[in-house]
Amino acid sequence: MRIVISSFLLLAACSAGNPSKDAAVDGSALDALSAPEAAIDGASSDATAADAEATGPTKDGAAFGRASASETPANTLSTTHVLSWIWEKPNFGSPQVGWFRAGNYVTYGENVEKGPGVQPCAGQWVKVIPAGYICLGRDGTTTDLKHPSVVAARQYGAKDEPLPFAYGMSYGTKFYTHVPTPEEQKATESDPDGWRKQVAAMHAKMSPERRPPEFAMEPGEMPAFLADHAQAPNIMPYPIGKNALTMGYAISETRLAFVSAFEQNGRSFYLTTEHFVVPTDRIKAAKPSTFHGVELADAGSEGVHLPLVWARFKSDKMPATIFKATGDEVVKTDVILKEKGWAGVTEKDVTIKGQRYHELVTVPDGLEKPEEGSRYLIKTGIVTRLDLKNFTGEGLSAVYPSGVGDDDVWIDVDLSRQTAVLYQGKTPKYATLVSTGAGGKKRSTPLGIFRIYQKHKTARMHGDEKPPEEDEDGEGEKPYRYDDVPWIQYLHKGIALHTAFWHDGFGMPRSHGCINLSPADAKYLFDRTLPKVPDGWHGLNASRGGFPVGTIVVIHG
Repeated sequence: MRIVISSFLLLAACSAGNPSKDAAVDGSALDALSAPEAAIDGASSDATAADAEATGPTKDGAAFGRASASETPANTLSTTHVLSWIWEKPNFGSPQVGWFRAGNYVTYGENVEKGPGVQPCAGQWVKVIPAGYICLGRDGTTTDLKHPSVVAARQYGAKDEPLPFAYGMSYGTKFYTHVPTPEEQKATESDPDGWRKQVAAMHAKMSPERRPPEFAMEPGEMPAFLADHAQAPNIMPYPIGKNALTMGYAISETRLAFVSAFEQNGRSFYLTTEHFVVPTDRIKAAKPSTFHGVELADAGSEGVHLPLVWARFKSDKMPATIFKATGDEVVKTDVILKEKGWAGVTEKDVTIKGQRYHELVTVPDGLEKPEEGSRYLIKTGIVTRLDLKNFTGEGLSAVYPSGVGDDDVWIDVDLSRQTAVLYQGKTPKYATLVSTGAGGKKRSTPLGIFRIYQKHKTARMHGDEKPPEEDEDGEGEKPYRYDDVPWIQYLHKGIALHTAFWHDGFGMPRSHGCINLSPADAKYLFDRTLPKVPDGWHGLNASRGGFPVGTIVVIHG
């Protein structure tokens, strides 16, 4: 079984590298995705600013790098493709510094004249600010900010938030090029009404905890460019026939990303990030985690400090019960530290009548401040303790990375505790729970000291079907596809820190080897690591075009 797709780029989840060279595509129609010369949109005369329509929403719809029309610099370009490259030199053989996306605005400086090392370009090489070069007309790049694809992508672009898009899982759906008429739906889906009843019945049988939201995002007005069943402006790097009804199929369990939801002719639809239309009843709306870590105060300052404990385990399986101790008398309270909850503890544990406890310095919700002579306790082994490092001893768990200065940020990942701590020098600044590799032959997270070498604001992650003989249980691993996974930071081959919008199991191993983070945590770390992604860009490679080396990540067990 293969994943049938219609997208621009595939990054193997937890096994990807340079996106231009490691792209894997499925179907001859997608060959242009990694071809040296993609279809060229002729660059128009320089536009000084987009019109008001191009700016789109100013708050909830704010795209990465988006500026209002009045703020748009004179030398501004965009792209009509879902991804376009920025080269380190005016030469297609040079490494890629970064990339940007349809709807993003990138500023540029002087034109590059022909000369030694300058490769011929169908349009004109321009120097990008702050780094790199773009060949106008290649990969969809254009100075025409009123181009329909640029306007549409800018109006319905990514948000600079923990979740840039809305997300959901396919039950199996066609990718429509436009809002299909009722007749077209029947022709391609056989019995849409029967399907909707089947899905409604299935959801009704689910427990409230497992039942998905009705919609991945609140339905609103249909995008104007879809009126009268018109095709959505194409942002793919290949042509779509004027009479094409569909472009591929998302098999069951494919995760998709959406920029709009709306109702038309009695049925609701999403517009995907690739400008395809899918029925909402063919999608199980995601219920992303709201979990986030905790900011830590500097030594001597008020706030939260290490050590602290996390309740990693499910409350109904291993409840982190709070006990109240007065002298040697220990009484069980009715309060538990909820799953993924935390509490500050004293530097040393206590032992009472042979039982060892963590002594809390944080009063959990539901309890009053203990009176003098009393204290709150949690049994050790029920929660995970996270201590302040003293950087002594041996092994990766005690490493203070070489070359890290007092003000430099780095990240410590502990596989045994399933935690990540952001440090500035030797000072912990942020602590959270993560989900690392589930283990086994293909799902382990490597130990070592690494540097972030590539950052993506969003990108697709996928895995092809693996033969049964490669899987330890002999069943083979299903293919998977996750569109526009946010806040990806590659640090070793295909291993990355990234958002997981599809689960809430942080604190327990469950990934293919990557380090899964909640949406809020992934963005928090992304914003504080090096190199910084310039405004308007969608991602970059570290140590290219004058950008610094990436932030250090220490992974230990």
